[in-house]
Amino acid sequence: MKRKYLILLIFSQLNIFAQDKVLITKFPQIISIKADSFQLFYPTWKKSLTFKNVNRDTIDMGNDAIKNAFYLLIYDNDTLKIKYENFPFGQKTFIPIEMGGKRFIQRLRINQTSAFFSKEYITKNDKKVNFEIPEVFELANIIWSLSPKGQSAKNLNKNSKYYSKVYNYFKPYLNHQLFKDLDSSVKNYYDAYYDFRENSLGFSFNKQKIIREEPYFYVIGSDWVNFNSLFQKLIPQIEDFAKTSNFRGFYKANLPYYEESIEKQKVLMPVQKMWDWLENNFDNKYNTYKVVYSPLIDATHSTQNFNTFLEGGKGRFQETVMFVCGPEIFENSKTTNLKEQEGLASGIVFTEIDHNYVNQLSYKYQKQINNIFDKRDIWTGTNGDTDRYGNPSSIFNEYMTHAVFCIYVKENYDEQLANKIIESRVNLMVEHRKYIKFKEFNDKLLSLSGGRKAKDLYPDILNWASTVK
Repeated sequence: MKRKYLILLIFSQLNIFAQDKVLITKFPQIISIKADSFQLFYPTWKKSLTFKNVNRDTIDMGNDAIKNAFYLLIYDNDTLKIKYENFPFGQKTFIPIEMGGKRFIQRLRINQTSAFFSKEYITKNDKKVNFEIPEVFELANIIWSLSPKGQSAKNLNKNSKYYSKVYNYFKPYLNHQLFKDLDSSVKNYYDAYYDFRENSLGFSFNKQKIIREEPYFYVIGSDWVNFNSLFQKLIPQIEDFAKTSNFRGFYKANLPYYEESIEKQKVLMPVQKMWDWLENNFDNKYNTYKVVYSPLIDATHSTQNFNTFLEGGKGRFQETVMFVCGPEIFENSKTTNLKEQEGLASGIVFTEIDHNYVNQLSYKYQKQINNIFDKRDIWTGTNGDTDRYGNPSSIFNEYMTHAVFCIYVKENYDEQLANKIIESRVNLMVEHRKYIKFKEFNDKLLSLSGGRKAKDLYPDILNWASTVK
């Protein structure tokens, strides 16, 4: 018998409403099933579930968003096709079903996705490292550095010719309403700074308009269900500021400087070398890395992971984006030795990259880590940044990521230079960040390494850490 297909999302027949940006659809009629079972099939993943002897009021099936995805509900001689119509936001579809004398609700979920990588993007970027100073991202950094909070901040790079150029060019526009609105929106400086800076990555210019554009929809923040961010909230003012000040003309005029900066960054941060070393030392695998930066960033770095599930259940494409400072920081340092500058700069991006490996493995040892690093007085001091790491795992991960970097340095630089770079890292961790046992922790991990893979050092370093008082 020929199977009949019903298309569910015909809007005139459905009860449809939005809960924030999540699309809710309720099928208006009961699906009566004569057989004792039915199937749900998600073709994108080639994932199928059979439901039989249902004894709950609601049964659920969920997947992450993929463009043009759909479900098939297969029963008797019919197939119901449920389209995903709300990309990249979430969608919930409720279907009343009667089977075996029972009535229940089948809920189909497709969760929002913070990024989507097209086939073309994957083909172009797989196994590659990219360095970028994106236009809207640079606009966000310029705005923040000129804002009242940015003017008094100590986490920005203001000791450069570029900053002077930025300030002098945009000085006539400092009374723009944008700066008043931004200043009044900041409750916690660092939360607002990361929110404003990093969520700008999901936007680009379309002439004078700023639009959300693939592959990134949302980077960081507490409301990722609806992708609400400080940057998005202020887009009308940001657009007006960019137009009034001719920001796009400023950015275009400085393209030679940005391009030269990127070439320097590639030398000082040999990401491919670090990537190869980490994947040899850990089991995690990533498809591509991207270094995003502004010459205005100083010591506030972060990393974010994005992925897209591949069609046909073939796994996922994973990209790691690192937000870091520019090479000017190291050109202005006390050393003129390029190799030493490379080692110091590498510490910034390496300790962002290896969080993607260290943190994942730490889950395996979480109970032991919690028991040891819950004693914060042993491991952390005051007047650093340790208060921003609120649980034992996050404290251990900071220790481990920076100590793994020291192993990398030991294996990739001559002894004299390696010792100098490691000494600088120890000083950063102990004196500035207040991870007060880092020297002892690092010395122990280095003594344990001896050619062993970093992933195999966890049991020994944790056994040692359990004896520290």
